Amino acid sequence: HFQLRRGIEIAHADAESLGIATGDRIEVTHDGHTVTGPALVQRGLRPGVVRLAARVPHVGPGSVAAAPAEAPDA
Repeated sequence: HFQLRRGIEIAHADAESLGIATGDRIEVTHDGHTVTGPALVQRGLRPGVVRLAARVPHVGPGSVAAAPAEAPDA
């Protein structure tokens, strides 16, 4: 339980180039799936690397972007 990630880890260099800070909602697309969650900017990750909790690990191409803003409640 203590090892569960509470967000999506992204390399510091990538976050900086995308204008993402810790806590910002980001969207990761990989292997036909899209996951949205809070960013955890990590200096220890190599550029191009993203880590997130997944039942089946995926190693390969994907994309990261700021998540679209959620519509305000009416």
